[in-house]
Amino acid sequence: MIDNLLELNDFCDYEFNKMKDKKLAIVLNTQSNDGQQILKYEKANLIECFTDKEYTEIINAFLELDIDFEVFFNELEFIEAIINKKIFKDNLIVFNFARNGIKEGKKSLIPSFCDLLKISYTGSNAFVQSLCRNKYIYSILLHQLGISVPKTYAVAPNLEWLDNRIPDNLTNVIIKPISESGSIGISNKIIDFKHLNIKELKFIHNQPMLIQEFIFGEEVECPFYVLNRKVIHLPAVKLLLNDKQFLTTQNSANNNYKFELYNNYCINLQSIVEKVVSALNITGYGRIDFRITETGKAYLFDIATMPFLCEHSSFTVAMNSLGLKNADIFKFILCISNCER
Repeated sequence: MIDNLLELNDFCDYEFNKMKDKKLAIVLNTQSNDGQQILKYEKANLIECFTDKEYTEIINAFLELDIDFEVFFNELEFIEAIINKKIFKDNLIVFNFARNGIKEGKKSLIPSFCDLLKISYTGSNAFVQSLCRNKYIYSILLHQLGISVPKTYAVAPNLEWLDNRIPDNLTNVIIKPISESGSIGISNKIIDFKHLNIKELKFIHNQPMLIQEFIFGEEVECPFYVLNRKVIHLPAVKLLLNDKQFLTTQNSANNNYKFELYNNYCINLQSIVEKVVSALNITGYGRIDFRITETGKAYLFDIATMPFLCEHSSFTVAMNSLGLKNADIFKFILCISNCER
């Protein structure tokens, strides 16, 4: 049983030497390259796509690993290559960064396709990817499991409250789309609930909007790996948001925030992460985000099954703090994926 990051590092050094005959397909979306346009499709929001700088960082890390790889700039380009046998599925591992499309299933196309053809891939399966996109559903589920989450309600585009759950005893709230990431659709305002007019909500892709209790405090991200259902924790990382109390669309797009290690990381956060990973069956790697109050109470408010792995990310900050390189992030994920599928 691998219990810590040092053991995982030794394990991956050994396993990676056995993977030299593997072929790697990297599927990702960048802001400047859509790849070969096979069909018209719903593109990801630019915030969720890698910049040219981030793309270069990622490719340089894979080059450092000295493994044979091919890059596909959209999901359909990769699928077409498999179907037409331009790339063969035998001995193939897919490193999935892809997130084109809309709503809950946008990160699920590649995992679903790979499971159909029994191709190894990184990260969680299609169901888990979609489940962890729907902030409303997993917030209700985790609350039932005794995990602290902000009070969470949702308004449908027809202006009806989902499940007829009408908010009670709410004061300060934040509004966000039910299934977006990268702070997409989040304004820079904390709203007094008694002044909220749901008729003024702006619905994105015709999806419900969350009305969620705002938790004042620190924002802390907890990255992790998962091997054989065992969570291997990385150091927790706190977001430094200058004068902002939370990430908005604008400061997320501009990387207008910094990171520092969160020295108050305690076993309580680790146990919450482990409970969530087990309950939702998250595999490979991920990140869980909390708001932590002045009294030390942690509220889970976001789950990332495919967190950004570029240099400006809490995952990289945590790994670098342990003397590990960006390439090690990808090596660990590849070895975990190769062992579990």
